Amino acid sequence: MSNPAISIIMVFYNAEKYIKESVKSILNQSFNDYELLLIDDGSTDMSVKIVKEFKDDRIILIHTCHDYIKSLNVGLEKAHGKYIARMDADDIMHPDRLFIQYSLMENNPKIDICFSWCTIFGNKNGRHFLYNEYSGEINNPLVSMLRKNIFTHPSMMIKTDFIKNNNLKYQHYNYAEDYKLWVDVAKLGALFYVEPQSLLYYRCHKDQVSVTYNEEQERSGIRIKKEIIDYLLLQIPKEIKELYECLCALESKKLLKPNYRFDLMYEVLEYNKIML
Repeated sequence: MSNPAISIIMVFYNAEKYIKESVKSILNQSFNDYELLLIDDGSTDMSVKIVKEFKDDRIILIHTCHDYIKSLNVGLEKAHGKYIARMDADDIMHPDRLFIQYSLMENNPKIDICFSWCTIFGNKNGRHFLYNEYSGEINNPLVSMLRKNIFTHPSMMIKTDFIKNNNLKYQHYNYAEDYKLWVDVAKLGALFYVEPQSLLYYRCHKDQVSVTYNEEQERSGIRIKKEIIDYLLLQIPKEIKELYECLCALESKKLLKPNYRFDLMYEVLEYNKIML
């Protein structure tokens, strides 16, 4: 398939527990015009064997050395679709996910990048819950992301031309490479949109990055927030810049808990409806 509507990028590493279910959820989509780039990030378990059992011409299996960021970028480079969709090997797609996101972006060409709500499952208490904090057009994405990464990576669909024309890539911000990419996309003026329905089942388990590498992920997140605030300081009113300097001084004197200045700046910018 030379020019599919969508290129789905799934990088997997030792995902034998869940990858079969995940791939099945893609092959069972109501929308069929896609290529599925399955990128083996140097797996040593049965993941590759499981993937090879699927007989579907839309599947393209690519082998790389064990470097997750590099593997993600291989996916961006190899994508031929009009849109790129992300998926993780432990999650499950809603049967109409691709159809809904593709239709949305085709009917609203101003949207550059689209996410959706997701249903979180697999936690210790066995309960499902909906992550639906944001919806619709995100008018001030950099300010919103000053508080935290508000977007769910495996629910993403983005215009391939936006990625390639701007030479965008995932960067080595350990376990926060998606957060960094959204910031880079936002700085370029992209229109962000969150589809207000759950199109992804996001699995919680003890081996996922947010559990096993939580501290390193937090350090990368702080690094990104510093970059956001440095960028915003070039545009915000003088009075708010002075406030930020005061917050930094309080933090240096241990009169403000570490990194709380980012949350406070988010509140100030939101309260004053400052659009950046």
